[in-house]
Amino acid sequence: MYDLPPDLDRLRTLETWLTLTLDRVRQQIKTLEQRDQPQPPAPPPAPPRRPRTPDWGITEAGIGTPTTQIHRGDC
Repeated sequence: MYDLPPDLDRLRTLETWLTLTLDRVRQQIKTLEQRDQPQPPAPPPAPPRRPRTPDWGITEAGIGTPTTQIHRGDC
């Protein structure tokens, strides 16, 4: 067994060092345990989305108008 320091100051220093070291060891154990746990399956991919209906379209101008008009949503 190791000999411990005879005075209180050095024993307190040793206690602090051991506590910090133990905390680091426990954190590493926790990290490895979390890493080794099985991961839940990934959700299925989302179905493809339909393109948004544009704010404009091409419409017939009507009887007597020989051309088509372009209609924008902001007019």
